[in-house]
Amino acid sequence: MTGLGIKIKKILLLIGVCIILLFTACSYREDTTTESDTLTINFPTTTEAEMETTTEQTIRKYKEALSEDELSKTEELAKEYYKQHIIYELYSMEVAENDFEYYYDELIINYQAGNIIIFLTETSHSGYGSYRNIVLVRENKNSSWEVFTEGK
Repeated sequence: MTGLGIKIKKILLLIGVCIILLFTACSYREDTTTESDTLTINFPTTTEAEMETTTEQTIRKYKEALSEDELSKTEELAKEYYKQHIIYELYSMEVAENDFEYYYDELIINYQAGNIIIFLTETSHSGYGSYRNIVLVRENKNSSWEVFTEGK
C-alpha cells in the first residue's frame, strides 16, 4: 500500500472516531432544560367509536338526517318558492351532497343536520344552465321549514 493510501485510511478512521464521539457526547449530555422551558401536551386517546363520531362531525350527514318523506316535502317547498318568488324557470333540482361547501358557510354552519337542507338547482336565469342554490332551514324538528336563502 502506498503512503497516500495509508494516510487516507487514517483520515477516514479519524473522521469515523470523531463522529462516534460526537454522537456519544450528545446522548450522554446532561439535560439542562427546566420545567418552565417545556410545554406538555396531553393528547386524548380515542376509541374507534369516538373516531367515527369525529368523522361524522367533520362531514355531517345532511341528506341522511331527513327521511324520504321530509326530503320530498322540502323539495316541494323549494319548488313552490320558485313558482311564487323567482321569475326564472326551474329546469332541475337535486339535494346537495354532504360535503357541499355551502353547508360550511359561517351563516349556516350552526344549523344541525336534520334542520338544514340545500338543493342545487338549474334555472333559466342568464340563459340555460344557470346553477343556483336554495337553502331551507328550521330551528328544530317541531318547527316549520323556511327558505333561508336562494341564489348563487
